[in-house]
Amino acid sequence: MSRAIKAFQLTIDRADKQINLYERLSNVRFKKKPKTIPENVLSDIIRTALVLGISAMDAYFTDKFIEKFVPYIQKHGTNKTMVSQLEKLGFSTETALELIPKTRIERPYRRLRNLVEQYLERLVTQRFDSIDKLFNSFTIKDLSKKAEKKARRKNLLKIVENAVKRRHAIVHKGDLNKHDKLRPIKLSEIKTRLRDIATYVEHCDDIINSKTS
Repeated sequence: MSRAIKAFQLTIDRADKQINLYERLSNVRFKKKPKTIPENVLSDIIRTALVLGISAMDAYFTDKFIEKFVPYIQKHGTNKTMVSQLEKLGFSTETALELIPKTRIERPYRRLRNLVEQYLERLVTQRFDSIDKLFNSFTIKDLSKKAEKKARRKNLLKIVENAVKRRHAIVHKGDLNKHDKLRPIKLSEIKTRLRDIATYVEHCDDIINSKTS
């Protein structure tokens, strides 16, 4: 198991623990008033779980690309798609060449990570396109659709995309609606969304490994 998928699973586990914390605190009864913790306070724990889940997915694709980059070009060389993609990232040929002979060079790896992170964060609603374009560098076409098909879930990408949008609303707007009221959030829905995110990432990981080995 690669470092990228291990880190993903560790963070998803943290998100699951937030869900467990919410369920435990929901059942706590205090001797003094207020007897229970208000739901609008507790519900932020569920929001934290979702943010952690999306963060796990974000970090996975960055880590996986960097993890596979050097071994892939050492074995298969570069291709036009990869060169074009690196140029769009703003990654110079000089820095790319530095990575090839020295697999543990810190500065180029850090620079590549920053560029990939910036690339993936540009447009949240187009995230699947960004991910697919990035991994097309390894001659993997339509990675996200392939993962959806492998999972046998016709609506998987739409569901994960909606989870990403909800994360965006939480992080940038405090999950408030246009009337500045806190939007309701369902525990059962977020539990399911975390499983959906894990399904998407784990199937992507299987495909990437099979195509780059």
